[in-house]
Amino acid sequence: MAKKKRKKKETETEETESVSEVSNPEKEEVFRNPEPEPEREPSPAIEIANSFIPLGLNRGDFSGGKAKGAVIHYTGGGSHVGTIEALKAKRLGYHFIIDRKGDIIQCCEIGKRLAHCGHSCWDGDKPNDEYLGISICSYGLVRKVGQEFRAWPNQWRTKLNTEIHQIRLGTCLRNKRPQYWEAATTLQQIRLYELCQWLRKNLGLDPFKFAGHDEVSLSGKIDPGGVLSFSMDDLRNWLEVNKPGTEVIDEVMGED
Repeated sequence: MAKKKRKKKETETEETESVSEVSNPEKEEVFRNPEPEPEREPSPAIEIANSFIPLGLNRGDFSGGKAKGAVIHYTGGGSHVGTIEALKAKRLGYHFIIDRKGDIIQCCEIGKRLAHCGHSCWDGDKPNDEYLGISICSYGLVRKVGQEFRAWPNQWRTKLNTEIHQIRLGTCLRNKRPQYWEAATTLQQIRLYELCQWLRKNLGLDPFKFAGHDEVSLSGKIDPGGVLSFSMDDLRNWLEVNKPGTEVIDEVMGED
C-alpha cells in the first residue's frame, strides 16, 4: 500500500510541473524590457532660457565659433509672439527676447549669426556679424496725446493701457530731452542682467562688449533709450565688478 501512495504522489508532482511549464503570453509581456526610446536631439536652448522658439533665419556660424559681445534692443511692439512674426517677415532676428513677465525666449543657437543691428560699429567690431542680439519686449518711445499714451505701430494710433504698460520719462543717447517710454518691468531688467552675466561667464565675453543699439548704430537708432532705468555704462560696470553668480539686487535696477 505504501508503494501505491508514493506513485500517486509522484504523478501529482509531475502534473503540477507540467502545468507550470505552460507559457503564459500575458505574464511574459509584463516582464519584457520596454522598447528603447529614440534618442532626442539635444536642445540648443541655454540653461537660463525659459523656452526656445527658432526663427530659422541664422546666417551661419560666428567667426571663431562664438560671439564677441551683445547688443541690447527693445522690440517696438507688444508680445514676443507678434515680435517673432514681424522678425520673420523682415528676415531679421534676436537671439533672445525678454518678455514682460521676465521670461527669456531664445530664438537661435548662440553660435549662429542673426541680422539685428544693421550698419554698426563698436570697439572696432561689426556687431551685426559678431554680436548676439538681446531685445526687451516694449513699445519703446511713446507719445502723449491728450490723456492717452500712444505707440508707433499703426503710425502712433496704438493706444496703451497704462494699467498694463508702465510709462516713464527718460532720455536716450541721441536726445537728452526727456520723452515718454514704455518702461521695462523690474523682472525684465533683472533677467537682462542675469542673461548678460550668464553670457559673460559661459562665453568669456568682455563686459565692455555689451552695448545698446543706439551706441553701435551708424544710422541713428534710439533703442533701448529710456526703456531701461539704468544706462549701458551701469550694466558694463556691474558686469566688470561682480563675479559671475553674483545675485542681482534691487540697487542694480536704479529707480523705476
